[in-house]
Amino acid sequence: MRAGRRTEIEEITGVLLKWGAGMGLELPRHRALYHLVRALEQTDRTRPPQ
Repeated sequence: MRAGRRTEIEEITGVLLKWGAGMGLELPRHRALYHLVRALEQTDRTRPPQ
């Protein structure tokens, strides 16, 4: 993410969440990780962290 490249969150955790949903599993920690990374991807990376 620091280099501005796309993460693999959808291909790894997103697929895991879809599989879990198909089996009736909620996977709350994976869902939280997925949403945190997606939110970080949306932040302005041109600004230095504070």
